[in-house]
Amino acid sequence: MDLSIPEEVEIMRQEVSRFVDEELAPHEKEVEEREEIPAELRASLRKKAAELGLLSLGVPEECGGAGLDILAQAILWETFGKVSLPLVLGILPEGYELLAHGTKAQQDAYLAPCLSGDATSCVAVTETTAGAEEDEVALTARRDGDHFILDGKKIFVANGDVADFAVVLARSDEAAGPRHGLSCFVVDRGSPGCLVGERRRTLGLHGVNFVELTFDACRVSAEHVIGEVGAGFALMRSWRDEARLKLSAWCVGMGERLLDGAKEYAKQRYTFGKPIAERQAIQWMLAESATDLRATRMMAYHAAWKKSLGEEAHKEVAMVKVFATEMFHRLTDRALQIHGGLGYTKDLHYERYYRDARMLRVLWGGSESLRSDISESILAGA
Repeated sequence: MDLSIPEEVEIMRQEVSRFVDEELAPHEKEVEEREEIPAELRASLRKKAAELGLLSLGVPEECGGAGLDILAQAILWETFGKVSLPLVLGILPEGYELLAHGTKAQQDAYLAPCLSGDATSCVAVTETTAGAEEDEVALTARRDGDHFILDGKKIFVANGDVADFAVVLARSDEAAGPRHGLSCFVVDRGSPGCLVGERRRTLGLHGVNFVELTFDACRVSAEHVIGEVGAGFALMRSWRDEARLKLSAWCVGMGERLLDGAKEYAKQRYTFGKPIAERQAIQWMLAESATDLRATRMMAYHAAWKKSLGEEAHKEVAMVKVFATEMFHRLTDRALQIHGGLGYTKDLHYERYYRDARMLRVLWGGSESLRSDISESILAGA
């Protein structure tokens, strides 16, 4: 495994760094306090991101994208980790990359507008009886001639109220097993029978609008099926693995920001005549955080490298997603502890990330569910 960063990726990384510092970071406090990204700001940032090619990173070149593999994307997402996740998710829509597996007509109608910043998307997978592992999807898609009739409900759809369309995973064959008979559909916002529920206010991740989408006899053309009918599980799992890798890389980037802040504060804060950086308890917290970060980066890069080679890496992705999100929770706790009472105030960002960190152990697959996946692979000899 070559750990050097290719020149073209390094150039893009510097562009992402500048975009984060100049365009995203100044809006962190506003988004946190308003608990939303203003519509005008969202549109403006997405247009600027499109001009820089940041909306097309993982999309194949033949579909109008940059064609970066998942390892290169993970490197860039580590740089996105210098700013709050809601801002990143607000400008990089979810699931539009799946349309690279769709028809030319689907790509022209949905993918191209996403890449230009004129449209945005969301992914609807989670249900009350089915988590992010896609196994037990209950929302049905009944064939009716040249259409499918969707019935059911999706919950915790991130940014589902502001997306122009949703990529929806539904059961198109009720007789098939848990991981079979699933298909991905493109559903336009405002389609008859597609209802957007109220936003759920959350402990953290302010600015990510979590809503319910209800499908009540929602009629969708068969031309809106992404890929083959019945191939939805494989498509969604592959995309979800990449999303988990990018989230893990984001945790590393934000973890470094927290560690840098804690380190500098430890040098400046004096107790009993000397900086707390000279206290062994503080030194050990810094050392553990740095070690956690290095381990997570290596895990993320290795899993991404393996997946970029076309190898099966679901187990490794599950491992790093669990480790990265729980690592981030530990780092936020240590950073807040080092800052003492000041870290608990809203004057700094540590309490915000402490709240955000708690959701990451649930988002895109809970730690317990992923541990089950890991053990399943181990027992199967993988």
